Amino acid sequence: MAKVAVCLVGDQAIPNVLFLKEFGPFDKLLFISTRSMEKKGKVRATTEAAELKQNVEGSWKTIEVLEDDMTDIQTKIGESIRS
Repeated sequence: MAKVAVCLVGDQAIPNVLFLKEFGPFDKLLFISTRSMEKKGKVRATTEAAELKQNVEGSWKTIEVLEDDMTDIQTKIGESIRS
């Protein structure tokens, strides 16, 4: 069974970095982000700080969601899991 982590991307990267370093490595990583976090480059900052290797063969994926829209969040996560 694959070891998968889901990280909620926010302004504070340290909780995700500590989690990834403590419990990794993972077969797959799923980052749930927003447009504002993408503009700030928070996923890249997190992966660099956690010293993750280059994203080879889709070892991690970012889903950009609307932060206040639960329907959008549920739909996009569901689509990602099914694909």
